Amino acid sequence: MSDVTGVLSTPRTPEHPSADQELNINDVKEIPDEEMLDLDLNPDLSTNDDDYEYGKGTVSVGSKTSKGTLNDIVDEGYDNSDDFQSRVNLYFPFLSPEKLPDIDNHTSSNRRRLSNSQQSKFIVYCDHQLARIRRKVVQSQGLRPEQGYEMLTDLILDLKKVVDFIWYSLDWCSNTELLLDQAVQQEERDYKGTHNTNFGQQQYLIQIADEFPDYLDKFSFKALDRKQLQSTFSRVFTFMKTFDMMFVRLLDGKMPGQHGCTLTEKVRIAGVVRRTRYKMQSIIHYQLLQNWGGDCELIQEYDHESNTVYEKTMQRCM
Repeated sequence: MSDVTGVLSTPRTPEHPSADQELNINDVKEIPDEEMLDLDLNPDLSTNDDDYEYGKGTVSVGSKTSKGTLNDIVDEGYDNSDDFQSRVNLYFPFLSPEKLPDIDNHTSSNRRRLSNSQQSKFIVYCDHQLARIRRKVVQSQGLRPEQGYEMLTDLILDLKKVVDFIWYSLDWCSNTELLLDQAVQQEERDYKGTHNTNFGQQQYLIQIADEFPDYLDKFSFKALDRKQLQSTFSRVFTFMKTFDMMFVRLLDGKMPGQHGCTLTEKVRIAGVVRRTRYKMQSIIHYQLLQNWGGDCELIQEYDHESNTVYEKTMQRCM
């Protein structure tokens, strides 16, 4: 509304009832139902957030009952010796050793960082692949199961392809499983005179490692038999142990150009390590107690392995 001079006038403040004045509720106009529907910004959102969905059931991972059951099982026959050796197959669960190429410690000596155009294509490819994987994980949870991941191992294989691609751009090693056979204490002279190949690829590695336990949380192992369960966990632990070796190399600067992690990246990796170790304990204990509660030997094996997750990285971050 404007006055005579054409200047906008300040709108009049509506009158409010005084503190001791009663308000007639009958005079208050109700909001139409059509407008009320517009106010519901997310009608599909469940109002009950107290339950924690795990697989197809609703559970409380930290419940007193589960903890007591786990303690009872562990106390029955846990191997308290310091030389406990795991029987979990952590080596080459994705490919047979015969198909793996030999490791060449000098393959990166004459390699250079990707050009700007190659870096752009690299980023587009990684973003596209990770978005596709996330979409398939969501679809496998009930929206379109036929277009999602039927098994956890299929998800790990897709993630491993992306991780291999990222690591190849850093160290020119096309199979990250080979890192399990490489000595952690590599000589720095192995990378003297090499070119720095790093342009931030480790950010993708940190991101994938951080999201991986959340992916595990969405799959149930209830329908697996013992052999399938061992095969699945073998891939899970191997995948995380390759990340352990990659982070060790990055933290120690045992990379082409002797380029290591920044302090910010080290802090991020430390957070991923803590969260993953905690979550793996919860996931494994719940899955095993729910489906394999009577198999003390199996629980001992995977309880030991869950305690070694990111063991080498943790020593460098803490």
